[in-house]
Amino acid sequence: MGSELARQEPNGILERAQWANQLAAADLLPAQYRGRPGNLIMAAEMAKSLNLHPITAITAMYVINGKPTASAALMSALVRRAGHKLRVKGNGLKATAWLIRADDPDFEYEVTWELKRNPEGNPNAEDAGLLGKDTWRNYPASLLKWRAISQVCRDGAEEALMGLLYTPEEMGAIVNGDGMPIRAEQMERIPPEDILMMHIEDATVESTLVEVHKMALTSGLLNTIPKGQTMTIKDMLNAKMRQFKQAAREAEEQAKLRIPEEKAKQGYEVNLGADHTDEADDDEGGQLEVVDAEVVSIHENEVL
Repeated sequence: MGSELARQEPNGILERAQWANQLAAADLLPAQYRGRPGNLIMAAEMAKSLNLHPITAITAMYVINGKPTASAALMSALVRRAGHKLRVKGNGLKATAWLIRADDPDFEYEVTWELKRNPEGNPNAEDAGLLGKDTWRNYPASLLKWRAISQVCRDGAEEALMGLLYTPEEMGAIVNGDGMPIRAEQMERIPPEDILMMHIEDATVESTLVEVHKMALTSGLLNTIPKGQTMTIKDMLNAKMRQFKQAAREAEEQAKLRIPEEKAKQGYEVNLGADHTDEADDDEGGQLEVVDAEVVSIHENEVL
């Protein structure tokens, strides 16, 4: 079951919700995702924006203190995928990373991270106050490489990182030898109502709102007010639906105005006298309303 879920790429909102709810029970997930389907949905959305498989994002992206971060391995992959060259070498005392952009092959970015304060003035763990941390005592060679990679990627190819500018360790997370955060309390839990709100804001068709409504109804969040907002999820759905209906009416009116002009060009006689009626008048008095149990139809306007 777990392997099948890992291979699937969720599409619609309901499918993503089901995928996240099932996958959240997996013991092999990083701590920030276990039992937190909202975090899984957010990771899947971020993966989509980066053209990555959701599982790649889940195992290499983390939200630390409210900021999305990426492993040094993912940063390297994104930079190389963009066509840039990246090299790194090091040991337990220092590490150096080089980056050469595909569009500027004559210039080389170079960053060296050292364990101790040095005469060259290179960034180092001692000045950064990191030597007292268990992670740095246990994995100095790995951490120096990750720091060098992260910084040279920011310096030379920031646009390739798509906002994932720091590793979890740089943001203060306690990590293991693979760079994976090991303290779940540092991870930011993304409230599910915020996920619903984002889908409402991004919706471009009414069918998306119908799916969001079903998800909110199933999760009991229809009357929830997201933090920092003044409207419930139901009110947000109503407001967005009204926008869609208004846009549809305006488009219909524009189409009606164009019909006489087009017929006139073709030589037809156009009569816009008293017999002309506006079908939109049938909608007068209709009021959009989201109900908790079903989708209803008011004057041919399908609303939630």
